[in-house]
Amino acid sequence: MRRLIFLLLSSLQVLILTAQDFKPIEDYLRISAKAGDPLYTTYAAAMERSRLYGDKAYKMDYYSDCRPVTYSSDNAGNMFCIWKVDQVVIPLIGEYFEKPVVRFSFPDMAIMEYKPFRGIHVRRPFLFTVPHWQWSKWR
Repeated sequence: MRRLIFLLLSSLQVLILTAQDFKPIEDYLRISAKAGDPLYTTYAAAMERSRLYGDKAYKMDYYSDCRPVTYSSDNAGNMFCIWKVDQVVIPLIGEYFEKPVVRFSFPDMAIMEYKPFRGIHVRRPFLFTVPHWQWSKWR
């Protein structure tokens, strides 16, 4: 009889443990890096996805109020993100309705969220990928 009770209690404990709500993996990887938070924002493709020696990286500037969101490289120049809605242009981060916050950051990608205008929510990925002339090698 004691053995039966022990087995019932053990199986009940296993059921209780498996019924718990576990967080999705995304919740463990999420950060909320704002302009003043220390975050290394230089991104490069993994070496196995690149043929370049010392891969050319891009630096993401999401924190300077006097600039647009900028992706810059020593060799490839700069890319900017400027918003225009109904003939109204928002070029600078300091003019956004809500400033950018980096939600996820990895060595070769970042995902940030912001609102350039009221009612427009942007979730923008920056993914450093293999140049198109190398892509056939990885298909």
